[in-house]
Amino acid sequence: MAFPPDKRFITALIVLLFILSSSLIGESLYFEKRDFSNLTIPSVSCIAQDNRGYIWVGTPGGLLRYDSRKPILINKKNFPVLPSDQILSLGFVIDTEELWIGTSGGMVRYSLQTNKMERVQLRYRTSEKISSAVVSIAVRDSKRVFAVSGNSIVRYNGDDNMEEIPVDPAISGRNIDVYEVAFDADGNLWATASDGLKRWDENISRFKHAQTLENAFSLDAIGNNLWIGLGAGEGLIRYRSESGIIEFFEVPGDTTAVASDPDGLIWVGTENDGIYIINPGSGNITSCDYDPEHPYKLPSKRIESLFPGRNGRLWIGTADTGLISVDNNKSNHLSYIRRSGTNGLPSGSFQAIFEDSLGYIWVGSNLGGVARIDPITGSVHQYRNNPMDQFSIMSDHISGIVEDDTGRLWIGTDKGPALYLPEVDGFEPAGNMISGWPDFRGQKVIALVRGLDGSIWISFMNGSLYRLNLQEREYKVYNFPSSTVPAVLFIDEKGTLWAGSGKNLRLFNSKGELIRTWQATGIENGGIQQGGITEIFSDSRGQIWLGGPSGLSMFKGFNKGIELVAVPSLPLINVSGISEDDGGFIWVADGRQIHIFNPDTEYITTMGSEAGFTPSGFVSDLFITRSGTMYVGANNEIWNYNSFVISPRSITPEVYLEELSIMNKVIASGYSLDGMGSKTLNSDEKVFSISFEAVDYRYLGTIDFQYQMQGVSDLWVDNGSNDSVTFANLSPGNYLFSVRAVNNLGDISRKEASISLKVERSYWQRTPALIMYIIVAGVLMVLFLQFWKGHLMKAQITELEEARKKIIVANKKLAFLTMNDSLTGLLNRRGFDKGISHALGTAQRNSLMITMFMMDVDFFKLYNDNYGHVRGDDVLRGMGKALSLVFGRSTDIIARYGGEEFAVVFVGENPNASVTLANDLGLAIEELGIPHEFSSVSPLLTLSVGSVTIKAEEVESVESFIQRADEALYAAKEGGRNRVCYTGIIPELPLLMKNGLKPLVLTGG
Repeated sequence: MAFPPDKRFITALIVLLFILSSSLIGESLYFEKRDFSNLTIPSVSCIAQDNRGYIWVGTPGGLLRYDSRKPILINKKNFPVLPSDQILSLGFVIDTEELWIGTSGGMVRYSLQTNKMERVQLRYRTSEKISSAVVSIAVRDSKRVFAVSGNSIVRYNGDDNMEEIPVDPAISGRNIDVYEVAFDADGNLWATASDGLKRWDENISRFKHAQTLENAFSLDAIGNNLWIGLGAGEGLIRYRSESGIIEFFEVPGDTTAVASDPDGLIWVGTENDGIYIINPGSGNITSCDYDPEHPYKLPSKRIESLFPGRNGRLWIGTADTGLISVDNNKSNHLSYIRRSGTNGLPSGSFQAIFEDSLGYIWVGSNLGGVARIDPITGSVHQYRNNPMDQFSIMSDHISGIVEDDTGRLWIGTDKGPALYLPEVDGFEPAGNMISGWPDFRGQKVIALVRGLDGSIWISFMNGSLYRLNLQEREYKVYNFPSSTVPAVLFIDEKGTLWAGSGKNLRLFNSKGELIRTWQATGIENGGIQQGGITEIFSDSRGQIWLGGPSGLSMFKGFNKGIELVAVPSLPLINVSGISEDDGGFIWVADGRQIHIFNPDTEYITTMGSEAGFTPSGFVSDLFITRSGTMYVGANNEIWNYNSFVISPRSITPEVYLEELSIMNKVIASGYSLDGMGSKTLNSDEKVFSISFEAVDYRYLGTIDFQYQMQGVSDLWVDNGSNDSVTFANLSPGNYLFSVRAVNNLGDISRKEASISLKVERSYWQRTPALIMYIIVAGVLMVLFLQFWKGHLMKAQITELEEARKKIIVANKKLAFLTMNDSLTGLLNRRGFDKGISHALGTAQRNSLMITMFMMDVDFFKLYNDNYGHVRGDDVLRGMGKALSLVFGRSTDIIARYGGEEFAVVFVGENPNASVTLANDLGLAIEELGIPHEFSSVSPLLTLSVGSVTIKAEEVESVESFIQRADEALYAAKEGGRNRVCYTGIIPELPLLMKNGLKPLVLTGG
């Protein structure tokens, strides 16, 4: 089923805003594998953080204190009191600054204040428990330290001992094993055991049985919610400790750890299935992308521990790739901006942006020197020319930055090339590097680049082009007229040097030999674009892109030449930067805007002020880092944001199963079909149909569908725009039906909608097995009676879960019905009251104006009495469609206020917007062309409108605001109907003279 254009647009806009505001979980995450210098840490079992900011990591080879400068390993060699190097659990006590360490051989506590470690004795109530491994620790303060050891719970008694405390089983007399302990936000202590959940009772000093659960194993407390992982891959339970309510989440695999991020999302680590992220509000579950080869995706599926560190960073311990961290606070929006004069950022136009091998971002300006940005902490360090400092950079005018094979930075300035020296955090002239080399000081550098062989190419203003071979310690110089000196240098994947100037484009092979020259005579004349080349870039496919004052072009090959890229509805762009995002889209800066080019479809999206990109000056460069963060250099400012969020390929059509029909009878639809997962068809059900729908959140063109029926064929079948498919007479067996959507740009749904189908054999085919079934059924009945109690408990949990799902569906339907008018599809009075409060709050926070239209269909009672209520309902539905077309913004509040009365609220900065919208509304009503011969003002149906516009901060109350609109509506009716009456801030008089509803100004407002 396809959406009508108006509903589809509104739906797409709402969902797109939701996606951008809640961040694309799967795409915008940035996983970083942590380096431990010369230490080999393949497995991490537990993680903690102390009050000084250090991360403590438990491993099979000892305890690691991690920071980015100098990781320190603690083991039995430097602390002999440590019972074992195999660290299993950690807990930190803030008030005493003590780290409690659980090992495979016992418990110790380590004081950060004294740097001393002391052994803690474990005392059990019976001598049978010989295991001293401490697998879980729960710490509230120095007096409340609990641990799990020997399948029991022990408590610190304040005398360097931990004594076992009793735990009540669900059934008296049974022996149980305890797995993990944790404190909730209110200080209540909980534990998971082999027969369920336990709660500590301080009054009787024992754990009491709280909830019977099968296979309860891992335990993590987040706020007052207990997250309990079930063994045997049975999923995850949220237990609300205040109410005892249980919710089940179908997380694949065995849960090992649970943590919460700053956005309130729940991260779930599993034993062999990676990480899943749960939205507790919607119940949606998303898996993190796993790719061991990708530098910034999840490299392991074997998760041992999760720890929410400070500043939004989540620490992940794995069983095979060590420690990983992910920063949930990385900016995803264009509003994140760094301006000159703040945090050490230099002034001027940023003409050079570069990411070094350590991940630092270096930016150079034409006035303020060079700065180094730490993308994790956001700190900025600026380097400027200082004649009193021998290691300062020689000039504040920066033209380029590259890194050689030894990790040294080469920085081009108008006083010559400079080398950055990390050991002194300063610079020296590049000519000092090798004895006998030219002294480049005083020579203005135009451009520089590093070759594939490690050589450095430098272009100087005086017309010289140098190739510095650092390995062989030799150089070669090329001299050109100053008018054709290369202003941009680029090395492609074959090692070819592309040297562009305002007059020509030269190519040098990897040996430094000139092999081709194009003149700037125009592409139509066999040359390059007029005005020359200022930007050169090679994308992931090896395509060479050339940019200059006359636009963007592609090098198609020596035989095919150069082809100009057309930008629809725009003049030739002045290219000032080119880069590529992780989705293969080409980003082009043209001074004031950014254009995103899809090489597959040759479709271009322009991103300017309407997308929040409002640079204060000329955009001089753009650069996308390995992590997907884009840095845009402009006049006196640097913009940075995550390109994954903006990239068109990050938002693809979503497809859903809509309806399943068997023998022309609807079996399931909507929510019930989404949750079905599988369906069995008997031998008489020979014909069935599946319908589906799709929403494209970015493009509103035609959506086609492709489907696959595994079991029949593995090929994808093109179904065109048809939103259903029918199958007949399938052979008995198992099938998997999948469908995906394709938009008009060729973007395919990331996730298909699927359902498993099983077609049973005919009765006569199953008859020979019937006797065996009876025998097996008898045996199963005996077994069923033996395990009746256990199965009864499981049935109760299933019944509870089914009831919960029905309540969720009912609540969703009820919420829609209570907020929307069933006749027009608009908001009802209750929805309007909620919407106007939200709109007023938004306008007041942003110091905007707010406008209300109160509208009434003229002589509607006469229409109803003479034409009938059926046609009267058609009029109201037509009014709803007309209002939806005129007021199309997601922030506009449109409602049926009551009977034939409608209301609209919108916010903005322009008081004249009310005139434009009122005129558009009048024309929309006129285009409906609904006859009304009983009206005294027009042979067609008309409308009276009361409009009030006022500064939001001047609104005394919602009621008074509505009353003013009502008074204006009354005045419009008294003034003769078929008109709009303005009050409050009156629009400009010339605008009131335009065609549309007759204007009327209510004075005294």
